[in-house]
Amino acid sequence: MADNEEKLLAYLKRVMADLRQTQQRLREAETAQTEPIAIIGMACRYPGGASTPEGLWELAAEGRDAISGLPTNRGWDVEDIYDPDPDAQGKTYARQGGWLHDAGNFDAEFFGISPREALAIDPQQRLLLETAWEAIERAGIDADSLQGSNTGVFTGISGQEYVSLRAPRAEEATGYVMANATMSIASGRVSYTFGFEGPAVSIDTACSSSLVAVHLAAHSLRSGECDLALAGGVTVMATPATLIEFSRQRGLAPDGRCKPFAAAADGTAVAEGVGLLLLERLSAAEQNGHPILAVIRGSAVNQDGASNGLTAPNGPSQQRVIHAALANARLRTDQIDAVEAHGTGTTLGDPIEAQALLATYGHNRPHPLYLGSVKSNIGHTQAAAGVAGIIKMVQAIHHGLLPASLHIDQPTPHVDWSTGNITLLTHATPWPQTNQPRRAGISSFGISGTNAHLILEAAPTKQDATPDRQPPDRQPQDGQATAAAPTPEPEPGTRPGQAHNQQAHNQQAHNQQAHNQQAHNQQAHNQQAHNQQAHNQQAHNQQAHNQQAHNEQADEFGPQPALPWLLSARSEQALRAYATHILHYRQANPHLPANDIAHALGPRTRHPHRAAILTHDETQLRDALHALAHGQSHPALITHHYTPPPPGTTAFLFSGQGTQRHQMGRDLYHTHPTFAHHLDHIAAQFPLNPPLKTVMFAPEHHPHAHLLHTTQYTQPALFTYHTALAHLLKHHHITPDYLTGHSIGLYAAAHHAGILTLPDATTLITTRATLMATMPPAP
Repeated sequence: MADNEEKLLAYLKRVMADLRQTQQRLREAETAQTEPIAIIGMACRYPGGASTPEGLWELAAEGRDAISGLPTNRGWDVEDIYDPDPDAQGKTYARQGGWLHDAGNFDAEFFGISPREALAIDPQQRLLLETAWEAIERAGIDADSLQGSNTGVFTGISGQEYVSLRAPRAEEATGYVMANATMSIASGRVSYTFGFEGPAVSIDTACSSSLVAVHLAAHSLRSGECDLALAGGVTVMATPATLIEFSRQRGLAPDGRCKPFAAAADGTAVAEGVGLLLLERLSAAEQNGHPILAVIRGSAVNQDGASNGLTAPNGPSQQRVIHAALANARLRTDQIDAVEAHGTGTTLGDPIEAQALLATYGHNRPHPLYLGSVKSNIGHTQAAAGVAGIIKMVQAIHHGLLPASLHIDQPTPHVDWSTGNITLLTHATPWPQTNQPRRAGISSFGISGTNAHLILEAAPTKQDATPDRQPPDRQPQDGQATAAAPTPEPEPGTRPGQAHNQQAHNQQAHNQQAHNQQAHNQQAHNQQAHNQQAHNQQAHNQQAHNQQAHNEQADEFGPQPALPWLLSARSEQALRAYATHILHYRQANPHLPANDIAHALGPRTRHPHRAAILTHDETQLRDALHALAHGQSHPALITHHYTPPPPGTTAFLFSGQGTQRHQMGRDLYHTHPTFAHHLDHIAAQFPLNPPLKTVMFAPEHHPHAHLLHTTQYTQPALFTYHTALAHLLKHHHITPDYLTGHSIGLYAAAHHAGILTLPDATTLITTRATLMATMPPAP
């Protein structure tokens, strides 16, 4: 009997243990499916010269109108296609819209593309390449390091007018036309150019394409299909066909301006643009130390189905997609502060959207839901519209300001606004003060009936710091890629595509010097205004994170050492030009801490022509930049033309007992999240009291300091430090060809060689240290 009871008890224990494991796996699976997605980089081109996220924010925050006349550099007969009569065939009654007047410019050499091939490439694909590069650089990631990585590309794109434009001149691009005849190439070309090996998907759901792309990218990240994802959309109209078709439907505002939810609303405004986000799972972004500009809490996509017309919006479907997105985010409607609406300014769509918002977000709220649309500034950028709203709201969340929507004389009388607590943003409004993170919804509704809604939330509080200090992304100059400079707008430094400013209708692939100058001016303007509202998004996190860590370090360990300013380019001439740009930037912004700029420059792609400036003295810093710009030497300046070393020349040697020191690894722990993550994980493997990390970080006169020199602590400390340091070097793409070690260092070498697992290595070291501690001291 007793035997049976013991068996039953053992069985029940096993069942309970299995149940706990199952519950844990279920919790982990649920957490993975709802984990927030971090936005770690952004890049864009939108009308009105908004060629960076900061430019778009300035435009919105200042209430500027980016609408302009028809482009004159595409071969369109702008006088012939205009007719004020809406019934005129083959004509448009709208003379204005939101245009990228330099959409044809492209620095083909920067991407290793021949001029002949570039001529065949749709400008939409060219813009995607440029903004992909910038989004990566702005996240502080070396683009070359992502070759072969599990990075996905999700691109919203819905037009292929360029193919038909090039058809009569196909002989000029023979051999390249087929590769540009399908929209799948838009995302595939980005993956090919950068060497990404994650999913590459082109999405066409018309106006909702870019928001659907972001939604699919988030799902791909959560499922583990990819580790990083570029997501967004692009629209460039190579011919006036879209403009003419909208006119036939009488869907255009005669003055070319969207008037969202206004009594004066009389149609939409066609526009162009491109926007890309670099996304990562929040946990991974925090572990990797990447900037976190904001997080996507949840999203949803649905379809109108059989409703009141194929192209007509459907209110109940919009309500359902909003509720689905909130459910995915695990939030209530009253926890959302604002909505960036689809808001195209049509007399049919706007009232339907407003009623859906009133029915969902409008009730049981302690404060009003604020409603606006960036389309009032830039027009309806179609496949790039949803991501424009995200980029705007990421910065609105940071700045705590909700920009005004333009052209709203009075709210539309076709909506009963009294049925819910919603306020139209007719003027710029401070973000409401609540006891919760700032959150916003973003809507996009496709003409095909595909609807998308996304919930955006402020970055975690530990990432909240001033995004005022951002180096500009590198851009090619005269065909040469230069390095990123510390400016809020990523124009002249690394960004591709600025030299011979050629007419778009010629579509020649040359550098864009004129555009580069315009970008340079925008950068200077943005940084001068940085104390007001124009801040760079990479600085928002990269510098914010580093600044916080370095302030802590300075408090605990005294003044920070000077950090090097690292610059690189593909030619000596480009490096000099870049140094000139950095010098001008520094002269205009002397208040920015030099080490913050150094941290922002550090992670960028290393090109062959390199320079490093290291000094505490501000005058020497500027003198060294001046010397570099003029090809001169300076004591604080080191220059180098890098050539890759032959393979098999890097070795890691792990030292043995006797190399331990007080506070070993403490500085690295406070400044490098990767090092800190691995040190915590490894130290936890050793069952020591007091804990290993406490002893390692103890100052020399601390009560626990002497323990570091006892065998039970010395050997685990050295293994932990060496292993975490090796992971940090690997994170920075420094990998050994050979591994060796002395004494206890052999265990670290064996672990990194894959001979010993971490549990095996730590078990052996614990046993070794315990046995050695029993030995009598050496005579």
